[in-house]
Amino acid sequence: MLKKDLADKKRLNIILLIFMCLASVLTVCSAIMLYTNIFGIKADREKVNAADVVIINSRDLGGIEEKQKKLSEWFLNRDGVTELELGETISFRQNAVDFEGFEEDSQALLKDAKYFAYDLNMKHNRVTDMNSQFFDLDYGTIAVPQIIHKYAGVNIGDTVRITTQLGNIYEFKVTVITKDPGMNGHLRLFFNEEDYEVLKKDSPIIEDVYMVKLFEGNTYLDQSSLVNDFSEMKESEAEYIRGYKLDDSYTDQEVSSTLTALMIVFSVLLILMVFMTISFTIKSAIKNEEKELGMLKALGIESMSFNWLFAAKYIAISLFSSIVGFFGGIYFSRYEIKYLTFGYLEPELGTMIPVALITSLMSFIIIVFFVAIGLRRMKRISIIDVIAGENRGERFGKHPGLFLHKMKKINVPFYLALTDLTNRIKRYKFLIFAYTFGIAIIITLLEIYNTVYSSYWIERMWGRPEFDFVLDMSREMSDEYIQRGGSLGGAIDIVNEELREATIPATVGYCSYVTDIELKHNNEIHMAGMYFDCDYISDFELYEGVHPKLRNEVLMDAIDAKKSAIEVGDSISVKYYKYNDDGLTYKEVEEEFIVVGLVDVAEGQLSIYTSDMFEGAAEAGRMIVGSKIDAPDSMKDEYIEQMREMYGQSSIRNKIEEIDYSLSGYGAVYSTILMLFIPMILILMIMVTVLYQSVNMVDETPDIALLKCGGFTNGNVKAWQLIRSTMISIGSSILAILLVNTAIAFGLKKLFFNLGYILNYHSNQDVFRFYIVLPILITVIIDFITYLTLKRVDDMEISKIRDI
Repeated sequence: MLKKDLADKKRLNIILLIFMCLASVLTVCSAIMLYTNIFGIKADREKVNAADVVIINSRDLGGIEEKQKKLSEWFLNRDGVTELELGETISFRQNAVDFEGFEEDSQALLKDAKYFAYDLNMKHNRVTDMNSQFFDLDYGTIAVPQIIHKYAGVNIGDTVRITTQLGNIYEFKVTVITKDPGMNGHLRLFFNEEDYEVLKKDSPIIEDVYMVKLFEGNTYLDQSSLVNDFSEMKESEAEYIRGYKLDDSYTDQEVSSTLTALMIVFSVLLILMVFMTISFTIKSAIKNEEKELGMLKALGIESMSFNWLFAAKYIAISLFSSIVGFFGGIYFSRYEIKYLTFGYLEPELGTMIPVALITSLMSFIIIVFFVAIGLRRMKRISIIDVIAGENRGERFGKHPGLFLHKMKKINVPFYLALTDLTNRIKRYKFLIFAYTFGIAIIITLLEIYNTVYSSYWIERMWGRPEFDFVLDMSREMSDEYIQRGGSLGGAIDIVNEELREATIPATVGYCSYVTDIELKHNNEIHMAGMYFDCDYISDFELYEGVHPKLRNEVLMDAIDAKKSAIEVGDSISVKYYKYNDDGLTYKEVEEEFIVVGLVDVAEGQLSIYTSDMFEGAAEAGRMIVGSKIDAPDSMKDEYIEQMREMYGQSSIRNKIEEIDYSLSGYGAVYSTILMLFIPMILILMIMVTVLYQSVNMVDETPDIALLKCGGFTNGNVKAWQLIRSTMISIGSSILAILLVNTAIAFGLKKLFFNLGYILNYHSNQDVFRFYIVLPILITVIIDFITYLTLKRVDDMEISKIRDI
């Protein structure tokens, strides 16, 4: 019996084997990624001896050692500081570092970037290569960070040109791509000691790097407090340049979390499919062998004896798939961590092996459990049923389906397909389940991509106003306008005046902000950002409350306010720098504000939005937002071209160009996710289709033979099968759309909340493409695969009727 099963059902067994292997590999891979997300960051930081706070501070031209000693004592005398290392770095502006074949203005992440040169002698914040190993560099070589490798397309063997502060140009060959768990996102270029000394001699301006470790369990507030206290010394002690805090690091946790979540969902889906596949195939096999099994029972053979005949195949396949999952899961998880995430190192092999082993064993046990459940049907086989066949007792009842004599005008293949689905819907539940979840996941992935890589994300998630264009001047031009206007606000006023004089109906908007200010609520201190002089605040779509009108009324971002237990109507105390009456000097003040509303935007930190009555704060930065053209859409491109003639081709971007520019990081990440998962899901659905049809052709051979005996052509039979396949695909698509807009929408809200984005996530839906075109396309693919499996119908002879 076992040999016959293996010989007669080769295609089905191969598909089942692939299913189980995929499920096992993805389960192991998901477990390792989940472990990395939960425990990996801490382990990675320990491996590279990462500091909690890094401050880069300029050196004075004189008294360097005295100043270093004084600042070092200041750090070491603070409560909570456990370690301090003093290093040095050479900084380079963007135009001083030339990567072969890369246009610097093409990537928002790298525009106006500042690069920092280091040697490999530091004890803290060490870096590794892509294989998570420490490395050395030869003379004339350079190590560049993974972010440069990904977004600038720099590969090993490429050339990097460095222009020093004295104007000399040096070329280096890239030999290492680095991972930097301690300072990820900080653009560090590494040289060997000899090359670094050459650059140092050509660089009059050197900067000190203070790497500070705080007490175990320190928080973002502790780190920010250290940075803020240091910055307050700048007038008398030092020039504060940069504070690098752990919680600000660009570690692609979002990418890793999203990939892990998708892999877990996909693994669960595959495991459920494996269960349904095993159940379906076992029931089919038992039904086909029911007479033989009944006769064995009649001869007194125990159920366990022939249970093994069915279980042996599945246990063998399960064991093989678990072994494949063990090795494949380790391999693919290492690949994912290596290439698809930043700031994460590969877990040690000694860590991955136990995780993979436990997960593989669990997969094996789960599949064996599924087999045991499927074999319960064996106990229900009755010897009397086998002897009497279908004639034991009275089995008459009302036919639940359709009646052909009452629907004379209906097409017969359509009638047969419809009757199958109304009479035997349970038979197709596996197929409906697979199609529904497959289509639902594809729609969900496309909607996420359509959300995060569009103006919808900028306007809805980032809380920026609608825009028609973006003004992004070169550094030289920007400095010139700021000098003429006295500030960025004055520079923008000049630009708007020039646009009016040129009769261009466009307005460049801006918003002022300060970061890392101290906010107190119910005796708890939080770090926050404050936004003011922003015209668009009154246009915010509120999550709760009203817009601020009075000077002491503010809005706050909803997600961070909720996490900090701040509600509408609460009073908050804010410390910030306020200008004195002379408008030049300023002092630190602490003022009370009333929270009158919450706005659901993703700022990444606790954020305050003031009313138009608020005078502003000192030490403020400004960002250009909400630039509009007051003209019909058909004329906007013409005005954009006129502005490009005035300010330069690369200084003006339209909406589409801004999306590509600002969201290229998101686009690259989610494009990778789409390319990984959508083909896998489509292949999975194709395999399910082939699997089902393989079993279905065997079970329906007598029915098909009887139809052909009654005069039905091969075309009629194939039409019946194809119509049924189409009905199942369309029905599954409808269920998938309902699922996407109910349970999955709820899950996405939870996911984006846990990622720290917003409370009330809404996808940017494209009804025509995702809810109409996509289901039709998938239905066509499934029908095509179904049609290919129907070639066996041509070989079914009328003689098969003897099996009925």
